[in-house]
Amino acid sequence: MRESRKIVLMISLLLASCGAPKSLVFTDVKNFRLHSLKLTEPVFAADVRFYNPNNYPLVLKHADVDVYINNKFTGKVVLDSTFTIPRRDTFLLPVTLDVTLKGAFNNALQLLLKKEITVKVQGTARAGRGVALVNIPINFEGKSELALY
Repeated sequence: MRESRKIVLMISLLLASCGAPKSLVFTDVKNFRLHSLKLTEPVFAADVRFYNPNNYPLVLKHADVDVYINNKFTGKVVLDSTFTIPRRDTFLLPVTLDVTLKGAFNNALQLLLKKEITVKVQGTARAGRGVALVNIPINFEGKSELALY
């Protein structure tokens, strides 16, 4: 009887410790710049700051995110590199944004006239500990100051 209690307790602790990771918290964007200019589309680069609320480090394997500026689709961020994310810490993630020409033209005039824009990010990231990877939803919408240098 005591052995079965120990087994149940161990399984309960194991399941509690293997819960799905909490979503990363978006903080802000730093160093937004033109990375390259292709014939069909511009490519921008930025360092995106996140906070990891989990009590353990995560490994980010893949992310696929759509970016909307002022509620218009602007482009896509795809990460295929592996990043180690520190536990309970803020970190910078370098990303590149492939902008569609339609998205660039839709937002060009608004970006020139307004100092504040609405940024919406939707997608998923594949992250976890060791080999236990899960899809973490990424959903953020907020206002951001636009600094044109």
